[in-house]
Amino acid sequence: MFFSNFKNEMGILQKDLEEKCPECGSHQLIEDRNSGEKVCTSCGRVISQIIDKGLERRIFDWEEARETMRAAPETIRLHDKGLGSVIGIEDRDSKMNLLNSEKKYEMFRLRKLQKRIRMMNPTDRSLSEGLRLINTICNTLSFHNGQKIPGQVEDTACMIYRKALKEKLIKGKSIEELVAGSVYFAIRKHKLPVKLSEVAKGVGMNKKMVWRAYRRLVIGLEDYVEPPNITRYLNKLCESFKLYGEAEGTAHKICSIAKEVGVARGRDPYAVAGASAYISSILYNQKKTQKEIARVAGTTEVTLRKRYKELARELLFILKI
Repeated sequence: MFFSNFKNEMGILQKDLEEKCPECGSHQLIEDRNSGEKVCTSCGRVISQIIDKGLERRIFDWEEARETMRAAPETIRLHDKGLGSVIGIEDRDSKMNLLNSEKKYEMFRLRKLQKRIRMMNPTDRSLSEGLRLINTICNTLSFHNGQKIPGQVEDTACMIYRKALKEKLIKGKSIEELVAGSVYFAIRKHKLPVKLSEVAKGVGMNKKMVWRAYRRLVIGLEDYVEPPNITRYLNKLCESFKLYGEAEGTAHKICSIAKEVGVARGRDPYAVAGASAYISSILYNQKKTQKEIARVAGTTEVTLRKRYKELARELLFILKI
């Protein structure tokens, strides 16, 4: 391997030595890497141009690739997908000299005109406002132990909102309603344990309005999602009540059996998960009050008692409370 590389380098060197200037016949040629030219030092004639067909630099990971990008990557979270240009706010020219008052006023007018041109269409304005609200809501929501909503959920919500605008589903609805429905739709798609009430609270709207917007998106886009997964809600409850080890495993077994026998069918998943955690806490002598579990599960004590009695009857539990 070494000798083959050495022979190749020697062959290139021999070829360079044999090359001569067609003007004066001199072999004293140099390569100017800055200008990309091969020049004769005797007469100064430019013999040829050097074209480097290789990469500017080698890239080994995504972080290094992002550093070498010439422009910002395309993103669905901006109304122009990050491909638009904006006139800077610095009142300086290309040589970093301050502009005079006349030029400053001219640049101010150009910036103002560009903002108007970018959003002349009402659809563009609705898109820009909706995407901004989606980003705000996703930054305020959390789903487990204070963890923020992942970026994939925000991307999915932006995609759903764009499709809804394209299908003109915004007619008769406000931007806030459609945005809240899109965020909840994305959360359901990614199967995150975030309740409808949490999304409604983050938007500052009524829970029924968010649900109606969600149903309108599901029907209008013809994109149905699976029912919520009780197991994910149960993990959140066990983390809140510090039910670990065998107690948590028993709660999961109760949930799985409830799904098999059909007790959980058509029921609120939070209520079923709360009843399973309640039974497990009693079995392992880690009793929690129904009021505490109902508050964390986001349901009422009456609903929790009904689900608890159904599970106890179907699973043949005899508990002393």
